[in-house]
Amino acid sequence: KAPVYWLLQSSKRNYALWLYFHRLDKDLFFKMLVNFVEPKIRLETSQLETLRLLSQQAASGESGKKQKQYAKDIEEQEDFLSELRDFEDKLRRAASLYLEPDLNDGVVLNIAPLWELVPWKEAKKNWDELLAGKYEWSSIGKQLRQKGLVK
Repeated sequence: KAPVYWLLQSSKRNYALWLYFHRLDKDLFFKMLVNFVEPKIRLETSQLETLRLLSQQAASGESGKKQKQYAKDIEEQEDFLSELRDFEDKLRRAASLYLEPDLNDGVVLNIAPLWELVPWKEAKKNWDELLAGKYEWSSIGKQLRQKGLVK
């Protein structure tokens, strides 16, 4: 019930990152954004621009079938980009809490701020309990209280 490898995934599960619990540090979420998520968004945005350019070029002389395929590809790419941006927003929200992980709090409390990204229902339950003040003894609970997030 306490995984040491965490799967952070987008809402439609088309993008994911793995995180190792024992490597947590206060900057890890920001590092994930800068080193993985933001470059991926740039790459996929570039691919979308390329698809649009190809679609415009094809519009002048290609068949309707080819144009429909480009339209479908563009729509899929836009959906994927939207999903990536949603993932980025959720990860940034967790990162901007500026919580310093404490391995002594255990997996269930350290994973809780990532409840929107992990496919583990315990994370949401523990996040709600943290905000309700249930784990006042924990390092994360104390940090949330100092930030005025505990009810």
